[in-house]
Amino acid sequence: MLAAASLVTFLLVHLVPVDPAEAYLQASKIPVTPSAVAAARMELGLDQPWAVQFANWLWRVLHADFGFSYLSRQPVWQEMMTHMPATLELTAAAICWVMMLALPIGIYTALKRGTLADQAGRLFAYIGASLPSYWIGYLLLYAFALRWNLLPVTGSGTFAHLLLPSFTLALGHIAIVSRLLRSTLLEELNKPYVLYARARGLHERTIFWRHVLRHALAPVVTAIGMSAGHLLAGAVLVENVFAWPGLGRYFVTAVFSRDYPVIQCYVLLLTAMFVGANLLVDVVQIMLNPRLHAVKGGSRR
Repeated sequence: MLAAASLVTFLLVHLVPVDPAEAYLQASKIPVTPSAVAAARMELGLDQPWAVQFANWLWRVLHADFGFSYLSRQPVWQEMMTHMPATLELTAAAICWVMMLALPIGIYTALKRGTLADQAGRLFAYIGASLPSYWIGYLLLYAFALRWNLLPVTGSGTFAHLLLPSFTLALGHIAIVSRLLRSTLLEELNKPYVLYARARGLHERTIFWRHVLRHALAPVVTAIGMSAGHLLAGAVLVENVFAWPGLGRYFVTAVFSRDYPVIQCYVLLLTAMFVGANLLVDVVQIMLNPRLHAVKGGSRR
């Protein structure tokens, strides 16, 4: 994945309709003349063959050197690390929302299957998964910040600033995870081991909390882990709606300014974080279900 992402991010610069050298001159407010473009191409190494450019770029990437921003003339990696904490804070808060709300909703609707509460939970899941995050963000801003004046409109710095953007980012994933947990719990409740446990005289609470829930959490953990990558990517829209000073807002500014070194670094960094989240999910899955681990004889069960 990282190798493919590095190739794609490199090709982005060469497949765009605008010459990177011209974008560099425009961002630097230098008149775009044939001589200036030729000088910029030589300065950026764009006059070399693609294979040589890719090898040089990949070598610099391996040393966390993504070049300099066309706009600020500062090292791209340094600026990325400046904006990274804000995005991680927003994503972590969104994951907390998912765990605090999706798990109870999924469990409650599964236990109350067929009731009005179950129907309300399913309706919430459908609505939450269908609404675009930027539209939800504007609604929450209007209600809680402008109309009722309960929370700050935009910006960061306090816990109050974090509430609206993190909930906006998490809402769609809360709906998906709660729906997944409900269906997984209902599936587990119909399996033979539950019938056997009841035949042994185990209490329903013991069966549910000690056995059924543990098995049902495995796909939910996978979904939450996958959500981490999607939350990082979805932060682009939310950060711009709430003026949150994270990677997403920085990336959008780079796109409009055609700051290609920033765009390349962002895409590759996001891919690395997505792969890392999936790796962490695999580790947690093995902890929840040791049968996934390699067993004797070199086989896997």
